[in-house]
Amino acid sequence: MRVTKDMHVHTNLSACADPDATLAKMAEAADRLGIQTLGIANHVWDNRIPIDDSWYAPQDVEHILKIHEEMAGISKPRILVGCEAEYIGNGVLSLTPENAARLDYLLASFTHFHMKGLTISPDITEPKDVADLAVQRAFELIEHPTMNCGVPAGFAHLFCPSGCDNWLAIFEHLSSEMFRELFKRVADKNISVGIHNGHCGEGPIHEHEVRMFTIAKECGCHFHFESDGHTFKEGDPEAICAEKYARHAKLADEVGITEANIWAI
Repeated sequence: MRVTKDMHVHTNLSACADPDATLAKMAEAADRLGIQTLGIANHVWDNRIPIDDSWYAPQDVEHILKIHEEMAGISKPRILVGCEAEYIGNGVLSLTPENAARLDYLLASFTHFHMKGLTISPDITEPKDVADLAVQRAFELIEHPTMNCGVPAGFAHLFCPSGCDNWLAIFEHLSSEMFRELFKRVADKNISVGIHNGHCGEGPIHEHEVRMFTIAKECGCHFHFESDGHTFKEGDPEAICAEKYARHAKLADEVGITEANIWAI
């Protein structure tokens, strides 16, 4: 497998990205690494959805659509304008169907658990409790109207609980039976499953990753690759880089994912 599509890259329109990460710089780096389609998935919080959060509030749909002003003169790679929406439970996803329709695609995250008080209660710390919350959010999210509004939709960094150091302990509570039930529904709804390095960083492929993605493939899911790059600067762990794409390709090969299983977008 050769990675030629990266569907999860941020530019400096995301508040957490490198201020120097213009679209031109990110596209140049991606092209150099052999990426032919680059999906821009900046963080978003639709201003039609009330929120009391000073970090998210400025990053509304009009803000992330400013990326179009930077696209002139970029011939390659092909640029798709998407977003990374936030699901915080109780039916609240940070993007309405009406504004989703203004994008080429959308990714949705439900495990930004470093955002204590917004995405997760500070009291939820035990691995089983974190796993149970993630599973609940996943099943809720696939039924959300925005995920089913006709705009191509995918999961961002599926079951990568950021802010949790005990990933392996959490994953022990994610059963194969649950994955099978979830991924059958995901496949039925044509929601793409993201392959991300957030589980184990740049380390060896872990059996839990292989188990999860193998079940997803058996259920008929499609997949997309996610560097989750926040900068173009070589050596920065947040950068798009060859090492991330090589690990994605290796994991795909171990699972048996081929071009036929990649999200057609």
